[in-house]
Formats: sequence, C-alpha cells, structure tokens
Amino acid sequence: MMDPIQETESIARRLEDNLVFRSESGAFDTDGDVFASITEKIRTARQQLSNNAYPDARKVLMLATHELNLRLNQKGWKWRAVHIWAIPAFFYYAIMMALFLYIQLWHGSLIDAFEIGIIPFQIFLYGFIGGLIRGIWWLIFKVENRSFRPQFFLPYITGPWMGALLAVFSYALIKAGLLVITSTDGQSTPLTDDTYGIIALVILAGFSWEWVMQAINRLKNKN
Repeated sequence: MMDPIQETESIARRLEDNLVFRSESGAFDTDGDVFASITEKIRTARQQLSNNAYPDARKVLMLATHELNLRLNQKGWKWRAVHIWAIPAFFYYAIMMALFLYIQLWHGSLIDAFEIGIIPFQIFLYGFIGGLIRGIWWLIFKVENRSFRPQFFLPYITGPWMGALLAVFSYALIKAGLLVITSTDGQSTPLTDDTYGIIALVILAGFSWEWVMQAINRLKNKN
C-alpha cells in the first residue's frame, strides 16, 4: 500500500501536469487568475505535505481540482471534445478500423494474392491492426488520466502505419529463421510454416514496438 504522503504527492503531480497540459491548449488564455490560483493551491498543498499534514493537503488539492474542472467546463463542449476527450483521434481510429474491416471482408481474395515484393500484403494489414489496437489502448489511457495533448497528435496518426512496417520487418525475420519462440525449457521453435503463429507475432509486432526492438537487440548480441 502506498504511503499517504507519497500518494498525496502523486495526486499533486498529476494535477500539476493536467494544469500545464490545459494551459498549453489555451484553457487560461483569458483568465490567468484561475491558473495562478490553482498553482498557489498546489504549492500550499506541498507545503502542508512537508509538515506531514497530508489530510489538509488533500483538501486543498480537492479545491484546486474543483477549480480546474469549473474552468474547463466553461470552455464549452467543442473545446473539451478536442483537448480532453480526444474525439478527433478516436474518430481517426474508427475510420482506420472501418477501412481494415472493409478490405478484409470485401476484398480478402484480392488481398491474399497481393504482395509487397515477397511479403504478403496481409502481413502489412495484421501489423496495421496491431498498431491500431496499441493506439486505441494508449489513447484511452491518456484520456482517463487527463494527460492527452492534442499538440502531439502526430504519433497517434502514424502509430498504425509504424506497426504495419514493423510487422513486415518481423515477418522477414521469421521467414529467415532469425525470430523464434523459446519455451520455458529453453527449446527454440521456428515459426516459418506456422500460419497462426506468424499472424499472432506480426500483430504483436504492430502492437508492441518495444518487443520488436528487444528481439533486434537479442539478434545483435548473438552476432
């Protein structure tokens, strides 16, 4: 269980981050006094924490949160839709998901015969869906934590495409026998002819870029 003082400091830090993010989006352009008031409350809460008075600090932070929420509600639903709820980003992912389903359901036979060089186009699509899942999951996390920043929208746009490219690269490693599955007893199993295993791994590559980088680092260390 987290120490009450550390937990209260964590609340203050999240509130402070949220305040800065909303300031970047213009929430206080016409009312700098509210920004100053909330900042002062956070400073007061930290002073109380330094004296181990975390119940008082919690109360001050609650007042600061209430004041921030009042200010954000005054901005109107259109502003909140863009800067807090990330509706344009969710709309983008919905369009990309619909595009994926359209290609798969209505043009599956055409896609099966299409290749990028020697790489089946399906691999690109599976990596794309992995990147979509990652983007949606990360976007939900950001919105829930009120840390979404529309100024940094580009990574959300490029995420699915980056996932698709990493899936293509991972597929090449799999077919070359360089990317294998290692069981708990240390035995390595190549996936060059395992269709479902390949699909699972390229979706994982699109979702978890870190996993691909770790696999590449392991290959580099072997050579």
